[in-house]
Amino acid sequence: QRASYIKLRCGVLQLEIEAGSVRHYGVNLENRKCRLCNMDEIEDETHFLINCPLYTDLRKNIFDKACEIVPNFNHLVADQKMQILLSNEHLSSSVIKCVDKMYTRRKLFVKRH
Repeated sequence: QRASYIKLRCGVLQLEIEAGSVRHYGVNLENRKCRLCNMDEIEDETHFLINCPLYTDLRKNIFDKACEIVPNFNHLVADQKMQILLSNEHLSSSVIKCVDKMYTRRKLFVKRH
C-alpha cells in the first residue's frame, strides 16, 4: 500500500502528468489531461487525490476524517486540502490506504480505455 503513496509524494506515480512527459513521449503539459473523467484537467497529483470524480467514493472516508480535524476542510482550495492530507499524522494511514485503492482502480480503468 505504501508504494503508491510514496510514488504520489515523490511525483513519480504514473499519472498523465508523468507518463506523457516531453522527455518520454513529447506530449505538451496542456495535453496531459485525465482520460478517466470529463473535467478537462491535467491529471496531476492534485487532480488524482482531490478532484477526479472516478475516486469520489474512495476518498469520502479521508475527507470525512479531515473534516473532523479541520472543520472547514471541504471549503478549502485543492492545494490546501493536499497539504492537510499529505502532512497530518492522524490521516496518514487512511490516506495511504486510499491512494492504493485509487491507483488500483486507475490501473483497471486505464486498461479499458
